[in-house]
Amino acid sequence: MRPPRLQPPTPAPGMTNQRQKYFRACAIGAGVLTAVLLAACSAPPRAPTPPIETARAAGHNSAAAAPVAPLDAELLYQLLVAQLAARRDDPATRTRALDAFVRAAHLSDDPRVLAEAVALAAELRDHHRVIELAEKLIRVAPAKFRHRHELAAAYFATGRRESGLAAALEAARGQPLAPPMLQSLAALLARQQPPILTELRRQLAAAQETNDARGGENSQTHLLAAWVALHLDADDAFLAHVNTAMRRQPNWELAAQLKLDFLADTDRPDMAEFAHTFLRGAPRADEFRLQYGRWLLNDQQNKNALKQFQAILTRNPRAAEVWYAGGLAHMQRHDWDAALINLQTALELNSYDAQTRLTIADIHIHNKNFAAAADALRGITDARYSFDAQLRLAAVIAHRKGLAAALGHLQQQTPRDESQEIRRIIQQELLHRQFDQLAAAKETLNDGLRRMPNQPRLLYRRGLLNAELNLIAAAERDMHMLIELQPDNANAYNALGYTLADQGERLDEALQLITTALQLRPHDAAILDSMGWVHFRRGNYATAIDYLRRALDGQQNAEIAAHLGEALWAVGKRRAARKIWRRGQRWADDTGVLRDTLRRLWPRGAADAEARNAL
Repeated sequence: MRPPRLQPPTPAPGMTNQRQKYFRACAIGAGVLTAVLLAACSAPPRAPTPPIETARAAGHNSAAAAPVAPLDAELLYQLLVAQLAARRDDPATRTRALDAFVRAAHLSDDPRVLAEAVALAAELRDHHRVIELAEKLIRVAPAKFRHRHELAAAYFATGRRESGLAAALEAARGQPLAPPMLQSLAALLARQQPPILTELRRQLAAAQETNDARGGENSQTHLLAAWVALHLDADDAFLAHVNTAMRRQPNWELAAQLKLDFLADTDRPDMAEFAHTFLRGAPRADEFRLQYGRWLLNDQQNKNALKQFQAILTRNPRAAEVWYAGGLAHMQRHDWDAALINLQTALELNSYDAQTRLTIADIHIHNKNFAAAADALRGITDARYSFDAQLRLAAVIAHRKGLAAALGHLQQQTPRDESQEIRRIIQQELLHRQFDQLAAAKETLNDGLRRMPNQPRLLYRRGLLNAELNLIAAAERDMHMLIELQPDNANAYNALGYTLADQGERLDEALQLITTALQLRPHDAAILDSMGWVHFRRGNYATAIDYLRRALDGQQNAEIAAHLGEALWAVGKRRAARKIWRRGQRWADDTGVLRDTLRRLWPRGAADAEARNAL
């Protein structure tokens, strides 16, 4: 979080930038003038301000000992001029306001006047005045991070590279900085191009050679250097600096989070080992643990992710974001009841969270509990999520009033950008599928692809639909086009491989495609199911059962249950097969594969299921 600073009145919606600047300038002028008047009227005449070093040596509290401006006529006049000039919103008048602030700053050593003068000069990109005023501010009082940051930026803007680097390093030392501050400083340095990293490393090495005793501060500068390296894609330099920072402070959660992000983004195989090692030394590092859990979730390792989330909740049961993450993990496993419990707990702790309400609505729609879905959507008041709420409401309208009303509702929504338009097209396709109108669903996707050629999400969905319609050549064309556009799209390899395997043809090609998908996403339950199925088709039953068990362990899915049961049936384990099928019948996501499997292999089980559904 940024340090608090004087805030202008909240602008009305639609207010122009110039008007916002006007209000801010008014607030600065009035605020500083009032502060100076009150301080000057209440304070006795002051002695000349001693140098900072002298004050520190005497044990003075720097915040309490901030110099107070004497209330002389010239200073009062310049502050009034600044305030009056700020009431005009044209650039020339704002520059005159700065001139008056600068004159007031030169008449006074008051850090409040200097600080606001620095801020206004930085806003107006008057780099020379930023340098002049910020240097004086640093001489008379400890400057805040933002002033040192502005000074560093002004040095760089005026070509004073060494001074800019020194100011940036000074800004990174001292009190621990929040991640956004270090990020902002790193971005400033990275904009100076790669040689800045060499200079930064040279200065850090020099500090170490002189036996810099400021261990914590030096760790922070190494972390700053790591962030700069990250901005410049200098991976080796990043690892060197972040590892140095962590050697100096082994349980530093911020440094560990940065390294975890790097290892995960670059697909380093030692990511899990690093996370486990760090958590053994810092078991209460809950922010790191949550981040690691989210990475596990993204990698389809939902059981391991749930372990991390549960460890946090034992210490902090009111962590709404952790309950939400747990809900997503259970959704990934298709454990809808557990997901709903987690998400509802998250909503009780944060009743205004629109994303949680949307996800709850998704589960209710999946379970065909449309009244509960409508209730969840009704509570969304955040305008940023209103479009997605209206898309989901279309499913509720379709249930209550029919397909035509739902499609009409979708047409009334105005997408803000291409991403929203894509989501609207997909929702329209899903509605057509809901009413078994597969030809209309395909035409919806065709129309979207005519307007947005080769759009990956629409290509993928049309490929799946073509496979469902048994248009295998068309499905292949779509998936091959998607792979050409996105060579790392594991879902495309998997969908094409599974389609070929399910046909019982070109099994070698199918195995190669699914192997590629599994290399990209080794823990994905859908891909594990495809791998099991292609091995089943090839007659490798033991291997098939192993993959299918792993798939079912990661996701409670009726189609996976159908495949595993059939593989067990093929090796004579019929009781185990029937047990798996009965489990699959309890899940609400049967696309017809399980029913067809039962009709072929266990007609009595299929008849019993149909009789139960008829009740």
